[in-house]
Amino acid sequence: MDLKSVYSPNFNERIAGSKIEWIIVHYTDTPSIAASLSILTNLEAQVSSHYLVDETGEIYQLVDEEKRAWHAGPDGASYWRGRKSLNSHSIGIEIQNPGHSHGYREFSKPQIEAVLNLCKDIQLRHKLGQDCLWGHSDISPQRKQDPGHLFPWKDFAKEGLGIWPEIDLGDLSGENEKEILQKIGYNPDFPNESIIAFQRHFRPNNFDGILDEETRYLMEVVVRQCEG
Repeated sequence: MDLKSVYSPNFNERIAGSKIEWIIVHYTDTPSIAASLSILTNLEAQVSSHYLVDETGEIYQLVDEEKRAWHAGPDGASYWRGRKSLNSHSIGIEIQNPGHSHGYREFSKPQIEAVLNLCKDIQLRHKLGQDCLWGHSDISPQRKQDPGHLFPWKDFAKEGLGIWPEIDLGDLSGENEKEILQKIGYNPDFPNESIIAFQRHFRPNNFDGILDEETRYLMEVVVRQCEG
C-alpha cells in the first residue's frame, strides 16, 4: 500500500498494557486537504490521526500506529465498551470531507476504496474482529457526528469490516434500551445522543433520535451481532 509520510508532532505513548482494539473513522470537517494537513500537524492544535485519506484516494500517514494519536479527544471525552481512553485502544483515520461545517457531501469512490483497503490491512495486522470499525459519533455521541450518515457502513460490513443488521430476530427481548445501547458499546451517560448516533450509523435515512419500533429492533439485532 502506497503511503505518503507526513510528520505530526501530536502524539504520545499509548497507556502501558493497552492494545489496539478498534479502528475509528472521522471526517476532517475542513474545506481542503491542505487545511487538514495544516491542522493535524500543528502542535498548537493538539489533534492528529494515524492516517488521513484524501478525496483522490491518496493516504497520508501522520503518526506511527504504535503511538497514541490524538483523534478521539482527551481522556473521558470518548467512550466505547467501558474504555474511556479511546486514543490508547484505537487507530484513527481522518477522511477528507467538508463536513457539516463546509457543505457535507458523499465520499468519493477512490477515497472509500482507499479507506477500505487501509482498514483491511489494519484489521489483518492487528488481528481485529469484524466489529472493530466504528465512527467518531459512536464513541462521542454527545459532541460529534462524523463521519456522518453518508459513510457507507453497509458496504464495509459486506467486506468484513464493521457490522450491519440484516438478520431476523423474531420476538424482542424487552430489555431496557439504555442497557442494550451499553451492550453495543455506547456511553450510558448519554442515552438520547447515543440513539441519534446509532441511527446515523445503522439507519442513515432517518436519525431523528426517536426510539421507534424500527430503531429498537435494529438495536437488538446489532447487540446480538456484537455478542456473537
